[in-house]
Amino acid sequence: MGCNERPGDAHLTEDQFDARLVPWLYWSYNGLVVTDSKQPLVSPNLNLTVLDALTRPYPTLINGTPTRLSFDTATAALNFEFSTRRPDGHRAPRRLETVVTVPKRSYPTGYAVTAVGADVTSRPCAPILTLRNRPGAKTVSVRVTPARCH
Repeated sequence: MGCNERPGDAHLTEDQFDARLVPWLYWSYNGLVVTDSKQPLVSPNLNLTVLDALTRPYPTLINGTPTRLSFDTATAALNFEFSTRRPDGHRAPRRLETVVTVPKRSYPTGYAVTAVGADVTSRPCAPILTLRNRPGAKTVSVRVTPARCH
């Protein structure tokens, strides 16, 4: 994925990959994210504008087959949906969890989760959100939005 110092360019590319359910990753060898690779990874050695543009929540393990993924950078809302059937057509085993990485950088004060077809099994505002499919659910939809954690 290409990126420059304009966050909108990164968001557009990320949105296109997410809409097509294509994983992405970003490598920077030109000093765009880290100014000096021999120095600690803290400001001012980090370009925080680019780092913020590249940081968003994402599912890392899905107990089923993904059907939709989007992240609205203006509202920091993640919307994620999947079928509880595996790609081979068999029902996904309920004992397995879906895992979503939720970066603190995207939700500095915390987040709220709305899940339909699954139960949240992680503690509130955990950096790793886990869900377990509900019995009989054919689809799961997950929405993560900014909130304050107690």
